[in-house]
Amino acid sequence: MLATQSLLSLTKNPLTSPRYSLLLTIGITISSLSYPIIGKAEEANDSIELDTLQVEGKTLTDATEGTGSYKASRSTTALKLPLSQKEIPQSVTIITQQQIQDQNLTTLGKVLEQTPGINKTQYGVSGACTTCNEFIARGFTIRNYQLDGINISTPMSGGISEADTAAYDRIEIVKGATGLLSGAGYPSATINLVRKKPTSEPLLKLTSSVGSWSTIRNELDVSSDLNQAGTIKARSVITQEKGNSWMDRVHTYRTSFYGIVDFSLTPSTTVDLGINYSTLKTNNGGVHAFRKYDTKTGDKTHFSRSANASANWAYSLMERTTLFADLKHYFQNDWQFTLAVNNNYLNADRVYGVLGH
Repeated sequence: MLATQSLLSLTKNPLTSPRYSLLLTIGITISSLSYPIIGKAEEANDSIELDTLQVEGKTLTDATEGTGSYKASRSTTALKLPLSQKEIPQSVTIITQQQIQDQNLTTLGKVLEQTPGINKTQYGVSGACTTCNEFIARGFTIRNYQLDGINISTPMSGGISEADTAAYDRIEIVKGATGLLSGAGYPSATINLVRKKPTSEPLLKLTSSVGSWSTIRNELDVSSDLNQAGTIKARSVITQEKGNSWMDRVHTYRTSFYGIVDFSLTPSTTVDLGINYSTLKTNNGGVHAFRKYDTKTGDKTHFSRSANASANWAYSLMERTTLFADLKHYFQNDWQFTLAVNNNYLNADRVYGVLGH
C-alpha cells in the first residue's frame, strides 16, 4: 500500500517528466511482485549447503627451497630489483635448490659445469690449489663473485669453485658485464651465491650418500625458533665428506659449517648474523702429470691416465671463513633498505712435489 501511494504521488507531480515517472513505476512494480516469491521460498524452507572452500595464501619469496621447481620466481643479481628472468635485459641462469639436490651438485664448480654458456679449464685434480679450476664465459675468465649480492675481492675468490653448496639456496649466474651496480664490469659473468635462511617451520634433515671413488658424504640441516614469539630464528648446516679420486693415491677431506640467526626487530625490520666456515684438504694431489714424451729419446711414454706424479708427502689445505651481517627494512610501495657486511678470510697452505725425468 505504501508503494502504491508513493507511485501515485510521484505520478501526479507536474514537475516530474513522463520519462522518470515510467522508470519509477516499473521499478516499484517489480519490487512489489518480488515479495510473494520470497515468501514462498521461506515457506518451503529449502536451503542449499555449499561445500567448504579453503583458500590458502603463499608469501611471495625469492627462495627456491621447498618449491620443487627448477625455476626461480625472481632475481636481484643483475639490477638489484626483484625481477623475473624475462624482465631482465641480460642472460640469467638460476640453479635452484631442487636442481642442486637432484643432480648432486655439492660444490660451486659442479654447479657451473651444468650452467649453459660456461666452460671449464682444470689443472690436475680438484682442490690441489686455489687456481686449479678456471671458468670462462663469453671468452673471458669469470672474476666477479658475490655472496648475497655483495662482491668478493679477486684474491678472496681463489678456490671458491670448491665452496660447498649446502649453505646456499640457489646460485644465480648473470652473463655479461654488471658494472653498473657491482663495480668493475668484467665482460664474462657474475656469480651470486644466495644463502639459505631460517625456515618458518622447524626443520631437521639428515642426509647420507655414497658415490664414486669411495666418496661418503653426510649432511645435517637444522632450523628452529629460539623464542616463543618466533621473532628469533636460527639455522645450521653441517657437512662432512671424504673420498678418493680418479688419480691414484689422491684423498680428499671436506668439512663445512654454516650458521645464521635471524632477528625480527619489528614487523618490517630484520637483522641477520652468521658464519660460514669450510676446510678442504687434498693429499698427494698436484697440477702436473708425467710427461707425454721422453725428453731424451723423444719416444712417447706409456703412463696410465690414473698415474700420479705427485710425491706421497704433497698436500693442499684451504680454510675459508666468512662472517656476515645484514640489516633490512621494508618500506611501503615495495621499497627496501639493505645494509650488508661480509668479512672473508682465506688461508691456503700447500706443499708440492712432482716426479720429473
